[in-house]
Amino acid sequence: HEMSQNSQRVTCHSWTNPIHNQQKRQDANNLTTRSEWQQNLKQIITQVKSEVASLKAFIQRLGEQGITVTDRKKKTSWTYHQMVDGKEYKVRDFYQRVNKQTGEVLSTRGLGQEFTKSYLTSYFKQKENEEEEDTNDRKENDRLEKVRTMARDAKIRIARQQRLNQLNRQRSE
Repeated sequence: HEMSQNSQRVTCHSWTNPIHNQQKRQDANNLTTRSEWQQNLKQIITQVKSEVASLKAFIQRLGEQGITVTDRKKKTSWTYHQMVDGKEYKVRDFYQRVNKQTGEVLSTRGLGQEFTKSYLTSYFKQKENEEEEDTNDRKENDRLEKVRTMARDAKIRIARQQRLNQLNRQRSE
């Protein structure tokens, strides 16, 4: 207030408040905030995770969505990257700062534990094992069905042969 009242007298220049006179951004409604981007990224990752069966296909599908995954910490962690409207966003998979003496969690960063490399690796291994079990179950069911079919056919052949034998006995009598 003091500057706006006495600025011209002190500096010989008229002063205008640059913040007060600033126009509202035209694209303010279209701007992506970091938290919106992270929520969107989580949704995309969750959707892709449910659609693919392997870690390699997962990373490839994320690449098709414009999301790149880079290794950190000697290839034990990931960082997700994406370009949105010419601006690069990146976020860690999950990180916690822990007080070594007390074990207390000081801060947490990243998307969450279900987006870490180790979690997703174990998730896809489990999914692969389930698919193998399903495949083995299907094979076993197919074998059982084949045996049942063969047994049915054998019963029909035996019944037919018995009828023929009975007719032959009646003719011979």
